[in-house]
Amino acid sequence: FTILIIITMYFNGGMIPSYLNVSDLGMIDSIWSLIIPGAVTTSNLLIMISAFMAVPESLSEAAEMDGAKGLQKFLKITVPMLMPTLSFTIVNSIIGSFQVFDQVYVMTKGGPLFKTQTLVQLIYSTAFDSFNMGYASTIAVALFLITFLVSTFTFRKMTRGEEDLG
Repeated sequence: FTILIIITMYFNGGMIPSYLNVSDLGMIDSIWSLIIPGAVTTSNLLIMISAFMAVPESLSEAAEMDGAKGLQKFLKITVPMLMPTLSFTIVNSIIGSFQVFDQVYVMTKGGPLFKTQTLVQLIYSTAFDSFNMGYASTIAVALFLITFLVSTFTFRKMTRGEEDLG
């Protein structure tokens, strides 16, 4: 979602898009209303805005002199320059979404029939409600492995071809 904000700011002069409202996404499961807002945090937005401002204007001017238009300049100049920062914010958002606990615990404690229960909340309830520390430790290790594998896969996919930029 961060890239959507940056694209909208680039083309609309700073307007925040209305399509980032969770209720407009048509999602039925309530767990997504807890995870998606964490993906568009203020820190990610500030990181992306600062990376967007760090793109040299001379590259855009050179592309314009070569005949590139607005969208073409954005896709060929700005997006490749933002890829390292974008991959960082996406990986951090993925890690943060796997660690959602406090919103679930405060609002629903796992919800009716465990509809909003996350892995971290399952670890907590297994360890401290059921006093089954071994099983909770196993779930925690599984959460670490899932987070590590997804983050590594995402980071490698996002940074492939980056050695050509440097």
